[in-house]
Formats: sequence, structure tokens, C-alpha cells
Amino acid sequence: MARAELFPDLSDAQFIEAPQVGFVAAEVLSRHADGARRIARLEDVRQAINEGDIRVGFLLNVKPFDPLKEEAKHDAIAKCVKAPTVWHDLTGFDAIIWIRDFWWQLFGPEAREALVVHELLHLDVSYDKAGEVGLKVRKHDLEEFGDVVRHYGSVLPGVADFAVQLAAGTDPAQPLRDLADDTGNSITITANGREATISPTLGKAALDELNRDLDGDA
Repeated sequence: MARAELFPDLSDAQFIEAPQVGFVAAEVLSRHADGARRIARLEDVRQAINEGDIRVGFLLNVKPFDPLKEEAKHDAIAKCVKAPTVWHDLTGFDAIIWIRDFWWQLFGPEAREALVVHELLHLDVSYDKAGEVGLKVRKHDLEEFGDVVRHYGSVLPGVADFAVQLAAGTDPAQPLRDLADDTGNSITITANGREATISPTLGKAALDELNRDLDGDA
């Protein structure tokens, strides 16, 4: 039986292989798994990947993104998923991290690193007494967001619940502000059933109001 081609040449493929994302992942795992910038929760992830105990695939989701029509929320930016058995048996991957190409191109190097770290922190790797590896995908939690904010501040966009958790930084909405300025269009985002709009040339007072809306304090 012929083995399925992992990344066939499909003109309309929504997900494509992303070695550039894998390169950033290798860099941040090397930097954060030990030393001065250590994030303890990444140690087992790095060990499992380096020793071949788990395989993580990195993809770009090239589906077009229209910020004026599509809700800007974290799961629309990137996602970490554990491979179902059929995926694992077909491809050999235990987990997939995909990032929306729209946002990858919008972000600078530091924001890209922060996003990759965020997704890697979803990987919950454990070893039993026999040395067998276990893998789960953990949900968002405050400790995870704290690790990202502690090392990267607020370089990730202030959107939806993602923004609320990252509000410890100084300007979490900056990438979307820049996009609004570049396009001349307002961008509406939602959090916890509330809506807030980022308009072109958004000033500090409007940004403060946006953050209050997202936090539910308005």
C-alpha cells in the first residue's frame, strides 16, 4: 500500500508546511527551556521533541482573513491540536501547531516568538516511571499567559479573551491599531459577549476605553 503524500501539491490547500514556524519553535525551545530565560513548562516539551518521543508539525493556514468580516479571536490566529489517531497513523505527527498566515505576516519577530511560545505551552508532556511519554493539549490558563507576558510583554494583539489575559502589558492592541491605520478602516472585536471597535489613529483615551470594554468594566 502506497504511503499517503504528507503535503501534496494542491492549488487550493488551506494548510501548508511552515518550516519558518518550526525554526522559530526550535529557537525559542532552546532559549526558554533552560538558562536565564527559562520557562519551566517548556523543558519536557523540548526533551520530548529532541529525543523523538513526540513529533510536532508546523503549518500555516493560508485561508484569507478579512478583519472587517471575520471575528478576530485567538483561535482565528493560531491553534495547537493533538493529532487524532488517524492523523497520527497516517502522518506520524502527535500534534500540530498552525498559525494563520495573515497574522504571521503582520507580526514582527518578537510577536512571532511570543505566539509560538504561547502555542508550545499548550503541549502538556509527561513521562511515567517507565519513561513512556504522555501528551495532552492543555487549555488556556493564567500561568501560561503569565509566562508569555513575563518574557514578551504585550506584543501579541489585544483581541478577545486573549487580549484580556495579556492586559498586563502596555499596548496589547498595537498590531490591530497599525492595521486600522494602514487600511483606514475600523476593526470590531469581541470579548465575553461585548464588542469594541479599533478605529484609525486610535488615541490613548480610546485605547483605554477599548481595554475597559474588553475587561467588562464599562
